[in-house]
Amino acid sequence: MSPSATDAAPIVIVGAGLAGLRTAEELRRAGYAGGLILLGDESRLPYDRPPLSKQFVRGETDDTTLRPGEFFTEKQIDLRLDTAATGVDTDARQVRLADGSTLGYAQLIIATGLRPRLLPGLP
Repeated sequence: MSPSATDAAPIVIVGAGLAGLRTAEELRRAGYAGGLILLGDESRLPYDRPPLSKQFVRGETDDTTLRPGEFFTEKQIDLRLDTAATGVDTDARQVRLADGSTLGYAQLIIATGLRPRLLPGLP
């Protein structure tokens, strides 16, 4: 894949957790200048889940956000929160979204993981 700002369709990364974020960061670091969309089904910025389940619960940290919102603007990463991918049509090169719309892609990266376990009494 040659990094090019002239690619009509973007690279779409499904999963706005640590793996998806690091993938987007590395694409920019490697010089990819084309469209880059990071899809996440949660409403908050990508966050570090292991400390959330340990240090956060013990009160040792209050912020597990991996990058501030400005980072995505500076790196020209189109972060779409509250946007769940529900399917992929590889022939049409489209991702189906929960709202019924589709999103075309030049390259697709699936970087989903596990769902966080909700603990009683914690937000």
